[in-house]
Amino acid sequence: MHICCAYVIDSKIEFDGFLKKGYVPIGLSYISGALKQAGYTTEAVCFVNKLANIEKLLDSLEKEPDVFAVSLITVFSYSQTQELLEKIKQKFKNTKVIVGGTYVTLFPESVICNRNIDAVCIGEGEKAAVEYVRQVEKGKFEKTDNLWIKDADGKILKCDRSLFLEDINTVPMDRQIWDKWFKYDNITRYSVILQRGCPHRCLYCANHAISEKSEGKYLRYRDIDSIMKELEDIKIKFPSVDSIEFNADNAFSDMDYFFRLCEKLKIFNSANAKKFNFEIIVNSPTKFVAHEKNIAQYLKEVNITKVSFSLESGSLEIRKKLNRPYYTNEDIIAFCSMLNKEKIKTRIGTIYCYPFETAKTYMETIDCIRKCKPDSVHVTFLRSLPKTKLNEYMEHNEIPPATLKDGFRWIMMAVYLKINFSEIIAYVNDIRRDWFIYKNSQKILKYKRLAKLYLDNSDFKKAVKFLNKLVKIDTSSWIYGDLAIAKMNTGDYEGALKDFDNVLKSGIEAKGIYEQKREECLKILGNKKRK
Repeated sequence: MHICCAYVIDSKIEFDGFLKKGYVPIGLSYISGALKQAGYTTEAVCFVNKLANIEKLLDSLEKEPDVFAVSLITVFSYSQTQELLEKIKQKFKNTKVIVGGTYVTLFPESVICNRNIDAVCIGEGEKAAVEYVRQVEKGKFEKTDNLWIKDADGKILKCDRSLFLEDINTVPMDRQIWDKWFKYDNITRYSVILQRGCPHRCLYCANHAISEKSEGKYLRYRDIDSIMKELEDIKIKFPSVDSIEFNADNAFSDMDYFFRLCEKLKIFNSANAKKFNFEIIVNSPTKFVAHEKNIAQYLKEVNITKVSFSLESGSLEIRKKLNRPYYTNEDIIAFCSMLNKEKIKTRIGTIYCYPFETAKTYMETIDCIRKCKPDSVHVTFLRSLPKTKLNEYMEHNEIPPATLKDGFRWIMMAVYLKINFSEIIAYVNDIRRDWFIYKNSQKILKYKRLAKLYLDNSDFKKAVKFLNKLVKIDTSSWIYGDLAIAKMNTGDYEGALKDFDNVLKSGIEAKGIYEQKREECLKILGNKKRK
């Protein structure tokens, strides 16, 4: 069995970032590692929205895949991947498509109804992907943890539970699958995974929603010895690398673990002529500051040369509303001062929190960052991600995404803090994209409401009008079913048959109802033709 792992990238900027920095898609790298460990072969493709020649991309594959494993992180990447999924099914008639990722985990109900998708993975997919490939190989499908699967009859087999991988050290991470896509020879930085999960539940983050989707422990750490082995491999395979970025939502979430890791890093560097520089990402540094009076000096001894962390807002009021871990601006400024003294670089992330932002809180952020004197600042606006607590707040209070007015304020912040101009351009594009998604979601709600209204009142012509509008911007299969029934009631039996075929191909659960209606439609059409 041969599996193609397809990574969907929203923009060329992101793709170039991968090429230059040597980062790899983490989720699919673990999926590929698990599949290879089980004895299967894998390869990878990167699909860059609106830029990829899909036919050429599929023609470049080593051999015909038995299964496509597609990673979909955002609603935007999902909406832009429809053509890719369609052409996969057109070119490879017998190939199965399984999709996973953050968006799929949060919205499996709508994704499984896509007629070009055969299975969805909810949560972590290392074990689930291997089990699904085994079932494809046998040609027999059954209920499986973390999976919703369409069987041979189109019935959806929904798992009874989703589980987190208990020991994240048991599955190897396959970076080599991306060799033809990333220019490893030129990279100087390399990203190493420390943990999965996060101890915090910030209002704007999907962590809390994802943590509730599966059973088991959410925050898990890699074995330190396996990390040191990976560093040894990097030293041999990638001699150009001199900086290691430790990838973790919060490297400070377990102080004992972090100090044990640091001691190993000191021993590693002392034993090698070429010393690695280490970079860490943290969530809230105040626990660390309180733990050690000379923490910056200690980090210097370990050769940690850069610390990145998120301030998010200089307003304590906003941080409370966002459920951020507690820290004061004075704590952050003192921490940065200690790092600056030891010549350790700092990168601060901040969010322009538009639902709660005022001129006062806006200036508090600028003032705090200026006093921190970071080497770089990353500023973005606060996105309302579906299924987050912030999204619930915004919907309840009818707060739309960022507007051009918010964008102007953000650009002024970027000018104050000397942000790179390319980041400003990326931000403007993000605003446009979020408004596109927001407007589409508003249209979907409007058309659904009107279609239901006219169906309930047996005004089938108007129902068809709004269902036709809806089907252009929503991939849910039930729309075709309602459209088919509405068309039958207007006398458009041929159009109804096409829509019945669409809904039946999707594997929707209420299949029997639509099969029965389709038979009725065929009978009426046959009688009309005989007359």
